[in-house]
Amino acid sequence: MLLFCFIFVGGFVRSSSSIPAEVLAVLDSQINKVVRCHGLAGLSLTVVKDGETLFHSGYGHADLTTKTPVTPDTLYAIGSVSKQFASFLLEYYQERGLLDLVQPLAPQLAEMNHDFKITDGEENEEMNLQDLLSHRTGLPNYMGLEFLGNDTREQLFQDLHYSKQDMRQPYRQSWHYNNWLYAAAARIGEIMSGRSFEDDLQSLVYNKLGMGAGTLSDRHYLSRNLQRLAKPYVFDQSGVNRNVGDAMWVRTWNPSMTPAGGLLASGRDMAKWMNLLLSGGVLNSRQRLVRSQTINNMFRKLSDYDNWARTFKKWSSNCVGYGEGWFLFTCPLDHNNAEYSHTGNFYSVHYSKIN
Repeated sequence: MLLFCFIFVGGFVRSSSSIPAEVLAVLDSQINKVVRCHGLAGLSLTVVKDGETLFHSGYGHADLTTKTPVTPDTLYAIGSVSKQFASFLLEYYQERGLLDLVQPLAPQLAEMNHDFKITDGEENEEMNLQDLLSHRTGLPNYMGLEFLGNDTREQLFQDLHYSKQDMRQPYRQSWHYNNWLYAAAARIGEIMSGRSFEDDLQSLVYNKLGMGAGTLSDRHYLSRNLQRLAKPYVFDQSGVNRNVGDAMWVRTWNPSMTPAGGLLASGRDMAKWMNLLLSGGVLNSRQRLVRSQTINNMFRKLSDYDNWARTFKKWSSNCVGYGEGWFLFTCPLDHNNAEYSHTGNFYSVHYSKIN
């Protein structure tokens, strides 16, 4: 198993002379113990604070056969951590007046000669982009099947009406994770803005931040960066890491689902992304990419997530929720800091967290 971890709290920098060497030695020792004790193939760890990358390094191997070491530039499929990038682009469009995340979608799309049909109920006329981004439509997930096939994003969007209506939960009263709706939200963003999700992801995020990231659907990018890709491993029944197929997860990927889980990034890339979020939308401490309110909008509680509160007793139910591509833990019982995080799973495990 490969673990990709972004912890944005405090930390230590391997390249900073202000950090005592003995502290770095202890940190390295502890992380190496985690890799060994849990039998991980490899691990990338990045820590940023106050606009500075304090620590990023790699541990273990990106390829157990060739013993290729993990580095800060090792690429991972970051899975559902991709959702925060989709939310960011939609918030960016709203800031530019290209769409409105709060206004009902059906009448807006009707004016643009597009139908919006998710349910047969009255809620269909009320549903907005925030509902889709915060998983509060009541529609269930599809157990990963939505990532297969070759349907275009428009086809997936039009097929929403044929989803599991008999398994629906009450609108805006329950939280049901749904990857399909992130692809639909991105498609709606394309319709309303007249822009391409992939093109704007590249030009407005990757290029602006100097990220070397890409997507699973970009075959040219994959061919150029194949040597940087971490191979996917899972534990078999005997607890041994097994490669599940170097390119199987790429070959079966539906490009239309990229906004829900199709991004590739390294620890170095994610440090740049998180510094943008923590700075409130400022690039390199100088140029503002978006207003701070646009960033803050992603972290507003839009739906409850009571299951987590019941599982982890340190959280009360009114403290746990979901925003736009982020899990929100706003009042933990053991410290005063809010915590925002998201996992991503794509034949490896990824975790991003802000305190």
